[in-house]
Amino acid sequence: MPGQFDYEEVDVISNLELARKYFVSATPTLVVLGSSGQTVDIQVGVPPKATLESALEEAGAAPE
Repeated sequence: MPGQFDYEEVDVISNLELARKYFVSATPTLVVLGSSGQTVDIQVGVPPKATLESALEEAGAAPE
């Protein structure tokens, strides 16, 4: 549904396979996935609000 998204926090030390899958090399890393599971954006560090909103919009979860 547009305007909604799920958030998951992952311990990359305990989940190395998942970290490798999404090329996580530093923390914090934000991986934005589209509705079909494709990687839409990867942000290393804490992105500015506008950058985060843009990534979510591209993934189909734009704030209403």
